[in-house]
Amino acid sequence: MLSTLSYLTDHLRLDLSQLRTEVGVMNEIMVRPTWQAHTHHFPATLWAFVMAGFARLDLYSKLWDGDATKRQTPRMRAFLRCYFPRDPVADALAIQLWRHTLMHTSRPRRLRDQSGHEYAYLLHWGSPELPRAHHYQVSGGNKLDFGLEYFLDDLDTLLTAYLADLAKSSHLQTKALATWPKIEIQDFTI
Repeated sequence: MLSTLSYLTDHLRLDLSQLRTEVGVMNEIMVRPTWQAHTHHFPATLWAFVMAGFARLDLYSKLWDGDATKRQTPRMRAFLRCYFPRDPVADALAIQLWRHTLMHTSRPRRLRDQSGHEYAYLLHWGSPELPRAHHYQVSGGNKLDFGLEYFLDDLDTLLTAYLADLAKSSHLQTKALATWPKIEIQDFTI
C-alpha cells in the first residue's frame, strides 16, 4: 500500500491521541479513586504506558532519520536534541530507563554510568504528586524525576514540531515515506 504524507501524519496524531485518552481514563477511573488504598498506584500499568510513549518517540525518530541510524539510542537522542532540547543527561537516563531497561528487564532499574556514578528515578502519573517543573529533571545529581502525563505533553510537542518540519521538507518526506511501509508491515524470520 502506498502511504501518503496525509495518511502518515493523521495516523501518528491519532495514535498519540488514543494513548492520551487511555492514560486519562485509567488515571480517572482506577488510579485516582484508589490513591489512598493502594500504596503502589498500579506500577505495571504506569510502566506499560511509559513504555508505549517511548515506543512512539522511537518511531518518530526512525521516521525522521529514515532508519539511516540503525542504533535506537543515538537516533532518539539526536531527535530529542533537534526538536526538544533539554538536559542531555536526562535524555540519556530517560531513554535507557524507559525504552531499554524497562522493556528488557520488566521494570525500571537503577543505572550506573561508565564512571560508576549511579542513578535512580522517581516516576509518577503526573500532577499533583510530581510538579511539572520537576518533570524530566535530574535532581540531587542522580535521580530522574519523570511524570507520564507531562511526557505525553512532551510527545505532543515533539510530534507537532516534527510534523511541521515534515510538511515543509521534501528530504524529511522522502525519508518518512520510505520508512513507513517497513513500519506498517514488519518482516521477520521464522
